[in-house]
Amino acid sequence: LVSLIPKSPRWLMMVGRDSEATEAMAQLMSREDIPGEIAAIRESMSNSDRVGSARGQLRELLSRHSRKAVVIGVTIAAVQPITGINAINTYAPMIFAQTGAEDPLWQTALLGVVSLVAIVFSFLLIDRFGRRPIVLFGLFWCVASLVICAWSFQQASYSLTGDSIAEIKDQLADEHPGVADALVGQDGVVYQSDISFMQQMQQLLGTEVANKNKDFIIGEAADIDGDLVLTAMLSFMAAFQFSIGPVMWVVLAEIFPIQLRGIAIPAAQLVTAVVNYFVQQFFPWQLSNMGARDIFLFYAVCVSIGAVALSMLLPETKNKSIEEIEIELSRSKETLV
Repeated sequence: LVSLIPKSPRWLMMVGRDSEATEAMAQLMSREDIPGEIAAIRESMSNSDRVGSARGQLRELLSRHSRKAVVIGVTIAAVQPITGINAINTYAPMIFAQTGAEDPLWQTALLGVVSLVAIVFSFLLIDRFGRRPIVLFGLFWCVASLVICAWSFQQASYSLTGDSIAEIKDQLADEHPGVADALVGQDGVVYQSDISFMQQMQQLLGTEVANKNKDFIIGEAADIDGDLVLTAMLSFMAAFQFSIGPVMWVVLAEIFPIQLRGIAIPAAQLVTAVVNYFVQQFFPWQLSNMGARDIFLFYAVCVSIGAVALSMLLPETKNKSIEEIEIELSRSKETLV
């Protein structure tokens, strides 16, 4: 399908193929608007000639003229992964297993379906409502979903019954032949958090055995509204994929002038990749030491901070050319000095 996309008019003009650029523009706008767009692109290209090499682009990117665009780009690139989206995607089966779900992989697949549907709606509505409203609405929607997840785990309790002890015995018989004796006295003992419950299991079964079988053991003990957790996580996925998930890439493509795109967008992608790496590396430690409730609260706080920051920084770029956005951001640079 990419073959159906017209070539970039700006790129065609940069390589001297002006007639092809005009025809490409005709697929995107009325012919009456084309002369004005061509004039704006030529002016932008004159600045591009001034910037020149990659070193020149980097120097320009770090200049006061580009400061507002850089701050916006870095902020939105960092906010997207601190929602915890990739950690939740990666460890969704583990989270669902801890709610006692019989088929956590099916529930994880359902997240993918919701993700696809939300992205489609985002594409359909982004030019109607604009980038800024969709991003901010989606982020606060993410916060609400994460708080509901945290509340669900706050209400949970963990206790073993005779039947669940028998299930654990069958599962761990080879690794821990004395599991039944180790769990004597645990029938009916109630723990108010997954952390306190697992700490007790580690003492009784050994840290290695307990951690290796953590999802199964917690799943046998958890008394939690699994349907509410699933609904909240589906809601979170929809909120993310409707808003900052896809819209971030639209914003990054619009806020940087043509002469800086070659280095600015990869730099923003690098910020996203680095932040995402640390989020995913941190998540297993969080799950073991903070518990599910505090993890979701942690992400809710992070998203709230990100939403407030973007509410102060993110401009509306709907129905504006790249050249118009460049002028607007360069004029507002003094607010960041």
